[in-house]
Amino acid sequence: MTPHTEAACGLDERLAAYTTRRAARTSIVDCARLHLTARQPPWQSTGLRVRAGQSYSVFAAGRVYWAASAPDLYGGPRFHLWLRVNPGGRIRNLRADTDTFVADVDGELEIGLY
Repeated sequence: MTPHTEAACGLDERLAAYTTRRAARTSIVDCARLHLTARQPPWQSTGLRVRAGQSYSVFAAGRVYWAASAPDLYGGPRFHLWLRVNPGGRIRNLRADTDTFVADVDGELEIGLY
């Protein structure tokens, strides 16, 4: 799975103006692109720090195959990708392949596959 943030390309002038106005109110503080394999142990560091009350978003894509002999059996990020803010944050899973959360504690965002 690859959680990522990508910039939009080819915006028309109206959308670009809207995006510029909106960016004046909210902005991306930091981002990371990660590649995880299903064989990695859970709780991989993202290198991203969040503060309690801060919103953060996860954009994920990919598949975890359940059996090598059955390539049609797999689950996506909403079934396998889990998040927590360490230390002491609540463990969360995605409701869809893209989701936004509010940090419950200060700390580093960690992700894991189960």
